[in-house]
Formats: sequence, structure tokens, C-alpha cells
Amino acid sequence: MDILHLAAPCRNVPVTSTLDRTMGLLCELFVAKHGDALRFERRLEHAVPPRYERGDAKGLLPVSFEVLWAVAERKPFDPYVHTLPDLYFWSHARSGIGRLRQRLAVWRAMALALVGRDIGTSWLHQFPRGFVVKLAQMNDAEAEEIAGTWAGTDDMKNIGTVHARETLNTLRTLARRAEGSGKGLYLWGSV
Repeated sequence: MDILHLAAPCRNVPVTSTLDRTMGLLCELFVAKHGDALRFERRLEHAVPPRYERGDAKGLLPVSFEVLWAVAERKPFDPYVHTLPDLYFWSHARSGIGRLRQRLAVWRAMALALVGRDIGTSWLHQFPRGFVVKLAQMNDAEAEEIAGTWAGTDDMKNIGTVHARETLNTLRTLARRAEGSGKGLYLWGSV
């Protein structure tokens, strides 16, 4: 399968590998109502008791799951089709912050990164319903084949088949819970 990968390369490794190769890249998958998803990050700041069904996918970026979506559909990766909606951007756009402030925040983060200051960047994405349904309905044989193909893509080459399979199985379980409860499936990450 021809997968076009347009994102910058990133060294992704399984949780069982050495910590220095993941460089603090956190990635959590979770099931929640939309409003609760937007408050997910606050659980860290306020020691909120967990009310989210969660799974860990440390070391993966949103593009990893976008590539998985293309692989699951057996189609080439298309960044205009296989994009997980960025909820932080859309919640800011609706509240009046809009694109200009988002761009300023990105430029500020880039400038601070150039001088060696970390500002704690995070992101929140929602898995589109069609992708969630596909994951929820995926059988074990299909999942095994897709995990192998996904592990062989450029974005996942440092991850390995075992971690790809575990992450896909976690996603399938969470997708079934999301479908069964009428909630959404989300991806939160932070550097």
C-alpha cells in the first residue's frame, strides 16, 4: 500500500523502550462527552479523579493515527481526508480567539523553542465518527493485517508491530465503548 507521509519525521518508540527516545511525548486516547473532552487537560492541573476510559499511546503524534485511518480504509494517505479535527483550534475559533491568535501562539512557541524554552505544548483531537465505527467493527484478523501494514509505514517504522498491534487493539476497545455509550473518541497529547 502506498502511503504518502507529509509530516516531519519523529522518533516514535514503544512504551517498553528507553525513555530518552520518546523525549516526554505523551499521548492518551480516551472516551468522553464532548464537553468533558475539552476539560480533559484540567485533570492534570486540579487532580480531578479520573472519569475517562483511557488508553496510553505514548510516543505517537496525531499524524500516526491519521496514517492508521488511511491504512484501515486501504487508501493512500490524503491530508485533506485523513485529518483528525483539532478541538483546541475549533474551540478557540468559536470563542472568538480565531486563527490570528492561534498563529501567534504557534509563532511564539517556535520562537521559544529556538532559544531553548519549553512552553508545554498540548493538543486535543477527535476521531471522526466514520473512523470510530470502522475501528469498532474491525475483527481480529483484519486488525492483525492493519497493524502490520501500519507498523511498516514511515511514521511507525521505529515503533514496531507489537506496539502498533497493542495501540490498535486499545483503539478498537475504546471505539466500541464510545459507540456503545454515545460518546466520542479523543486523542490528547503533550510534549
